[in-house]
Amino acid sequence: KGWKKHTKMTLNLVVPLGEIEFVVFDEGTKKFFTIKLSKNNYQRLTVKAGLWMAFRGLEKENMLLNIASIEHDPYESVNMHIDDLEYKWY
Repeated sequence: KGWKKHTKMTLNLVVPLGEIEFVVFDEGTKKFFTIKLSKNNYQRLTVKAGLWMAFRGLEKENMLLNIASIEHDPYESVNMHIDDLEYKWY
């Protein structure tokens, strides 16, 4: 899934099935942070508003749970094509 930045919402992400790789980009520091979450690395990833995020499923079946800080608002986020940031997906 391509790059998305929320302007108000904080994401709280958990992967109860499969394995998903998350990449977070901070425009201020120009740094990427990456983590793979799965049943073997079961943690909550919190992504604050203002950070770009992309992710991809690494297994045939994956499930992502987002416990968001606010109700969904389609006008509260900005999208960017997956190729717009120079990140090498391995």
